[in-house]
Amino acid sequence: YSSGIATTLGRWSFKYGLVEARIWVPSRGNKILDWPAVWLGGKAEIDILEGGKFACWYYHIDHRRWGRCLNGVHIANGWHTVAVNWEPHGITWYYDRHEVAGVSSRVAPITSAPKVLVLDLAISKRMRHEPKKVPATFRIGWVRVWQHVS
Repeated sequence: YSSGIATTLGRWSFKYGLVEARIWVPSRGNKILDWPAVWLGGKAEIDILEGGKFACWYYHIDHRRWGRCLNGVHIANGWHTVAVNWEPHGITWYYDRHEVAGVSSRVAPITSAPKVLVLDLAISKRMRHEPKKVPATFRIGWVRVWQHVS
C-alpha cells in the first residue's frame, strides 16, 4: 500500500501564526484508523493532530516531547476543524474551535525556527496498533495559515 503526503517543504515556510485545517479522518465508531496527521515540521515539530485510535497533539524539541492523546475528544465520523496557534510565549491547540491543550514558554522552550506545513496519511508496522482500514482516505477540505506580524 502507498501513503500520501502534502507539504510546503522547499516552497514555503512561516514563523509564528495560526494554522487551521478542515479534515475528515478514516474512522470506525469514535476511533481514528491508520495514522493521519496534520503537523508543522522544521527544527522542532508541532503535531496539530496525530491519529492512531485517538486525536493526539504533541510538541517535540531537542529530544523532548510534550503532549498526549485525548480519548474524550472525537475527531471521527465527519468533518472537523483542527488548529494550532504558535506564538513566542506558547502554543495552543484547538479541535472544533475548542481549546484542548497548551504549552507555555515557562514549561518548554518555544522554537522560533520557521515551520513548513505537512498533512499526511501513513501506514507503519511500528505503530502500536495495526492499520484497520486499507485502503483508506484522509480528506482535506481546506487549510488556512495566518502569520503573525512582528
